[in-house]
Formats: sequence, C-alpha cells, structure tokens
Amino acid sequence: MGKLTDWAKKNATFLKLSVGEEVKVKFMGFKIIPDKFKPEEECVQYRFDTEWGVKFFESKSLSVASVMDTASVGDEILISKEAYGDKGKYVVKLVEETKNAVAKK
Repeated sequence: MGKLTDWAKKNATFLKLSVGEEVKVKFMGFKIIPDKFKPEEECVQYRFDTEWGVKFFESKSLSVASVMDTASVGDEILISKEAYGDKGKYVVKLVEETKNAVAKK
C-alpha cells in the first residue's frame, strides 16, 4: 500500500478494503443502529480493533450477522473483499477454524 492509502486507512472511521485485500481484526462488539441511507431500517455496526486502530463496519447482511453471532468479544476475524460484478463483496470468517463460519456481505 502507498503512503496516502495507509494515511487514509488510519484516519478513517470505518473499515474499508480494496478488492483483493484482506485484514485480520479483533472483534470488540456490535450494536444495532438505524441505517444511514434508510433510517426506517436497521443495520448492525460492528466494532473492530485493526492495525489502523479501532474501526467500524456496518452491514445489513444476514449471513454476516450469522457468522458474527458465533463470535465472542476478543475473537479474531478475517475480513476480505472479493470482486463481485462491478462492485466488491466483503467476506467475513472467524479465524478459529473449529467454528467453520463464513459469510459474504
């Protein structure tokens, strides 16, 4: 990564990855909040400790919620972004392989 990309990731409030990038994070908890784009709907805001500091990750994905429901505070999570059409798709996995949980957002 370039110097400016590193600076942007460090200073961002939310976790954002480029297609093909992955990061290991520590799960710090979650809360259910109003969706920013549709306030009448809810989404889950996850909180992670990352190499760039504490970051938020918001998702309405039921499969991400199912995987994260099996995680405990302090568990390591692997988040990656895969190509999906003209956009990307986030993939969330518990690092502890015994839990065998994978989700795509």
